[in-house]
Amino acid sequence: MSRREKEVLDLIAEELTPRQIAEKLCISEKTVEGHREKLLAKFQVKNMAGLILKAIRYGYIDGIRF
Repeated sequence: MSRREKEVLDLIAEELTPRQIAEKLCISEKTVEGHREKLLAKFQVKNMAGLILKAIRYGYIDGIRF
């Protein structure tokens, strides 16, 4: 996983929208969508819920933050 994909993953876990992620990272929404698609493929999941669950399971993110 690239550094940028990790940043996008962390922001997805914080419940940011693609637009918010794009603004925060100073990239386009289209680029964010590309990173999201690559993450789905790398984790072999179909949606964001599956992505977050696998990312937590494999230690890529620390889990749910309250």
